[in-house]
Amino acid sequence: MVKFNHNGKEYTLEFNRKTAFATERRGFRLDEINSKPLSNIPLLVWGAFQKNHRKVTDEETMKIFKSLNNRSELLNVLIEDYSATYTDLFGNEDSESGDGENLTNWEVR
Repeated sequence: MVKFNHNGKEYTLEFNRKTAFATERRGFRLDEINSKPLSNIPLLVWGAFQKNHRKVTDEETMKIFKSLNNRSELLNVLIEDYSATYTDLFGNEDSESGDGENLTNWEVR
């Protein structure tokens, strides 16, 4: 999660599974963040705004992003937060489900 004040307004950028899904539906691909940064970075930034600031336009998200210092470090934090949604979905697959209950074994017959 990233918090900052921009022009007198507080912002909190973060992902949950719903916003990560929406970001992917728009075309974001984490595996292409380095090879296609011009398309993927704006999508990642847009997605980070979606949980708490959905009414901020695409153009405004990039304007705010460009006004922030240490943007490469910020991108790393956003990538970590985005990636945490996978952990939220799968949890610790070997021992328990995300809600603390034991997992049910299954088999192929």
